[in-house]
Amino acid sequence: MEYVDGVRLNEYLKQTTVSLAERIEIIRKVALALQYAHEQGVIHRDIKPQNILIDHDREPHIVDFGIAKRLGLSEPKDEPSSGLALDEQRTEGPIGTVGYIAPEQAAGRTVDERADVFALGALLFYCVTGEPARLARDAEHRLQAFAARGVSNPDDLSRIVGRCLEKSPDDRYVSCRRLADDLRNYVEGRPIAARTDPALGYRARRLAALVLRMYPITVRCAVLVAVAALMTVLLWRSGARVSTAATSESRTVIVAFKPSTVQAIREGRIGADLPGLSANPLTGFRSWRLLHGRLMERMALADPLVVVWDYYFKDCRPEYDAALIRGIRALRAPTIVGAPDFDEDGRPKNLCADVSAAAAGTGWLLGVTPSSATTTSYETPLCVLRGFGPPIPSLAIQAFAATRLPDADLILHLDRDERELQLRYKRRNPAPGESIWHARVDAVPVYRVVDVKDNATRFRRVRVGDRIAHGRAPVHDNAFWDARTIAYEDVLLADERQLHQWLDGKAVIVGQMFPGRDHHRNARDEMVYGCQIHAESLDALLRDVRSIRHWRSHLLARCVLWSALAGVIVTVLPRRQWNSLTIPTTAAAVVFVATVLTGSVLVRRWSDPVVLEVVIAASTLLAALSAAWLARAAHERQFQLAPHAVTLDDDETIPSTVLAETR
Repeated sequence: MEYVDGVRLNEYLKQTTVSLAERIEIIRKVALALQYAHEQGVIHRDIKPQNILIDHDREPHIVDFGIAKRLGLSEPKDEPSSGLALDEQRTEGPIGTVGYIAPEQAAGRTVDERADVFALGALLFYCVTGEPARLARDAEHRLQAFAARGVSNPDDLSRIVGRCLEKSPDDRYVSCRRLADDLRNYVEGRPIAARTDPALGYRARRLAALVLRMYPITVRCAVLVAVAALMTVLLWRSGARVSTAATSESRTVIVAFKPSTVQAIREGRIGADLPGLSANPLTGFRSWRLLHGRLMERMALADPLVVVWDYYFKDCRPEYDAALIRGIRALRAPTIVGAPDFDEDGRPKNLCADVSAAAAGTGWLLGVTPSSATTTSYETPLCVLRGFGPPIPSLAIQAFAATRLPDADLILHLDRDERELQLRYKRRNPAPGESIWHARVDAVPVYRVVDVKDNATRFRRVRVGDRIAHGRAPVHDNAFWDARTIAYEDVLLADERQLHQWLDGKAVIVGQMFPGRDHHRNARDEMVYGCQIHAESLDALLRDVRSIRHWRSHLLARCVLWSALAGVIVTVLPRRQWNSLTIPTTAAAVVFVATVLTGSVLVRRWSDPVVLEVVIAASTLLAALSAAWLARAAHERQFQLAPHAVTLDDDETIPSTVLAETR
């Protein structure tokens, strides 16, 4: 036998920092060495820490074959040879070391190589825990000892030790090679043979651990792709949008019918020459059509772009309507009137037919609840899809179309993806051989489409089954619109030069500004009128200030880009050991959830291109970093079978072998 310059295993473990993986590898190599001995017909019968020497290369050597016995083997086998006789047939008493001696060996019965398997199980327990080998047979204590030391998959390692320490040799590993194979399975994260009937959940966990261990880059890439997809969906569902820059100054003014207008009627400053005009807002408001006709005749002296009435003229009153219709016809600009409802075929309801016929078009008086808006934008209705006909336009959309082609009928079309509302123009009197369609098609971005599923909608006169397409319009403060609001009576009293200054090239919205009527508080805590919101929507369309919802493909490209950057950052981060993944997992989950929720909230509030890009980048990057970092930590924990080296207790194993013989 060659001389080995080394230290005993128990001393080596005390003097040297040895990881759990190295400890298991020592036992695995000892098992393979014993397998070789068994194939040569020799069993050791006294495997213990003192009989394992570790050389300068950290390689284990088995020594002290003083009580070894030769099996009567004819050829190497990977099966137990308990049925074969020993070279020396004699009855013996207990031979071996307490804690490491197999029950059949302690009883003096015939033994085979499975006695060494028993000792290897006890040795494995000692090497991992530093506790006396005699405690290894207590399954509950064994599992607790492994778990207390942060051993990865402690139940698997406990089952391997327990399989070695079975009382009956038939229940142990049939050979040391099988034990070595199972130790390799454990270290590599594979299912172990010590589990005779593994549950489906266990197999799934081990498969996941194996994939995490063997394919870390693939797993990390899959995580990043999943995060990118998730962020794309969440940002899309949250309505990520970007506002385009204005192409011109504001082109919209409001002519406001105010309490001061009623006072001017009472005082006779306006309408004194109009018989039948009443100043009573409750009973005489229909007579105001006389004044409305006069107003449009005054505006005809200027050159407005379009005149939009945020009114609906419900009943025909011939004594008043003639003046109103005369005013509409006096205007060179198209006149748009509002309607409170439409039928299945898109025809206005509750609207005087004579007034509707005189106007260039009719728009649905769908408004918006300002309190539901953000501080930067209103969500304004663009059209309503009802029945099988084309979408029914809102007041702002109808007015916008009238500025494009005032002599054409507007036909709306919502694209398949519901991302764009197309405005198509149909000629009213096409020439022979001429197409009924104008070549021009305008497109307005759609923010979202809402299905009306119950009667709790904030819009009146919509029905269950209707679908409302919404756009976005920026919010201006009251000072902005105060500077662009002209009192109704001032238009009637102004000279022609002033009218040109106010109205030339402008879209004019005529509306009421009576406190308490169509009067709301917005997200900025300012009181606004419905006509101001219609003006915001129309002004945004005319200035091409459109809140364009991000294309899903664009969002996906951004999320993939920032997720990829997160993957690079995680890859270059320094490695570290983890005692437990509980705290890191919790922290990463909190960061992930907080980032996702914050990002989804912020994209609803901001539409500035720069701010939106920052929000998308920051939320996606942080979410991807937390997820990818957790995947990397879990991968590294698979290789780190225990968080630190085990400190051994004082060895209670006696260095000498107990030998009692009976002859």
